[in-house]
Amino acid sequence: GLVLSDSSQVVSPVLAEACRLGEAEVLVLGIRPLGGEGMPLLLREVLDGLYARFGPDGRAPGGRVLSAGLDVGGIIDLIAVRVIDFGLLANHTTPACAVAALRQFRDFAQLMKRTPDEASDGWWMPRESGAPTVLLCFRGEAIISRFSNFLSKEWKLPASTGGDILFTPTVFAARQAFGTFFSGLGPSAFEQSVPCDNLRSPLRFSLPSVGGVEGGNDFRISEANLFPEKLSNQLTVAMLLPPKLDAVLFRTLIACEQNEFTLVAAVLSGRLGEPIAKTLFDQEVADGHLSSADWPAFHESVAQNAADHPEDNDFKCLWLVFARHQAIKRLAQLCGHGDPSLNQQCLRAALRTGRDHIHNGIRCSTSSATAEGLLVALGREISQGLESLTALEPWPPLRSLGVEDGDRMLQCTLIVGALAKDVGFGLVRVLRELQSAVGEQGLALVGLSASDAAAAAGAAASGGDSAWLLRQAPALNAQLLRWSETRPASSAAVDLAASSGRLILAACEGPVSVERARRALAAVSASMPKGALEWYYSASTGEAAVDVACFFSELHGSKHYIVEG
Repeated sequence: GLVLSDSSQVVSPVLAEACRLGEAEVLVLGIRPLGGEGMPLLLREVLDGLYARFGPDGRAPGGRVLSAGLDVGGIIDLIAVRVIDFGLLANHTTPACAVAALRQFRDFAQLMKRTPDEASDGWWMPRESGAPTVLLCFRGEAIISRFSNFLSKEWKLPASTGGDILFTPTVFAARQAFGTFFSGLGPSAFEQSVPCDNLRSPLRFSLPSVGGVEGGNDFRISEANLFPEKLSNQLTVAMLLPPKLDAVLFRTLIACEQNEFTLVAAVLSGRLGEPIAKTLFDQEVADGHLSSADWPAFHESVAQNAADHPEDNDFKCLWLVFARHQAIKRLAQLCGHGDPSLNQQCLRAALRTGRDHIHNGIRCSTSSATAEGLLVALGREISQGLESLTALEPWPPLRSLGVEDGDRMLQCTLIVGALAKDVGFGLVRVLRELQSAVGEQGLALVGLSASDAAAAAGAAASGGDSAWLLRQAPALNAQLLRWSETRPASSAAVDLAASSGRLILAACEGPVSVERARRALAAVSASMPKGALEWYYSASTGEAAVDVACFFSELHGSKHYIVEG
């Protein structure tokens, strides 16, 4: 039996924000009541049209196949249907909650601003007995705007342009319609369009508790699952790779700032260990970006071969940890398909760039499981490096920099930066400005460690695996304070880092690096609000040799190297 629920008072301002940030929306379509055989035929035409455009075999305008890498999290699912004969209520008053919800629906003419919003009042009432109204409930990312565009520009079905098909034009109208007509339903009676572990499924990127049993297709229709009441700081991981690391980093930071990502951590590293390389490769194969035959080439491009010398300073990759609501899905969408040429063919603006699907510039986690695995591996690497540094005795440590023969004109210097709280931006912007400034000065980043303890704490509160980031902060602060005693000029930056938890440590290499680092920092400071940043750079080449060794156990893509003793 149908139970109508009054949900008019359940409207959360978080809902619109969550949907704007990539949460899957609900769309309710209404089909005007038609008598005779008209309704079954029209219902079939409606479903066929929607399947052709938004289903698993659907195609974009122009006939392009919607491959998984170009349609991350983009599938739309039918989750419930209601068939209601409001004519049976003719002798009774239709519940006010139902009338209020149905009045929010809009048709083609109203969408095109050809008729007023009131023109569709009573659309649900049949013109003859026995004619039911059909309500279809769908779910998918940005489904309201996508359907609006489809209805206004693409759908040629006469009933759609004739006003027989109506829809909920806002997330709040959909929330009200769902709460009124679909609340209390259990598992969906409809199979998911694609398995929930498919790259196109929105469920792949949801928290494990959403959708029923983790890893299953038993999506439970509940208001808690469909309409979030709070935002979650989900963590995701990106790995930037040569040969175009600097270019990809700049583009990635711009895109992530525009899409409101918070940079939680950044770490410059060398070649990957076998387990991490295999984790990334298996994910890329499952997503269709690589094939199993690509393993030798992929392994050679990222992993440390046991036959190679471990002191391989020429290779460098950059790990970035971001936080955001629906972070995993959104970053995967920004990266695009694994083959850069396919993104170009489809006119898709994507972060991936390079000569082929092996050397595409960036890899990122595309599931919660992969993100957690990479975070654990990255945390282990950072923790080991930090433990080796904090255990250094005596102080200052008996470590310094060496440089390869033939490159003695190059210098290496340390930069320490701290960002204040509540300045309206985060480390994404600071790192972007720093990378640009040091590049303009002819310097290269050969060591980098950035962290935002407050962002890590927020992610941990939302269930993200950021415990190692929280453990890192006290040890790093103690290291900074011990070092600052020998570098009085660094006290302002060190004190701000201790209070805000937002820190950047960078080693820069190039000719006359100390002076050029000073110029770069002057440019960065000029681009930021006054008081937002505190900086320190090594005062001389001799101090720089000690400073860099205090915070980096190894350098990458560098002609310099750490000398023990």
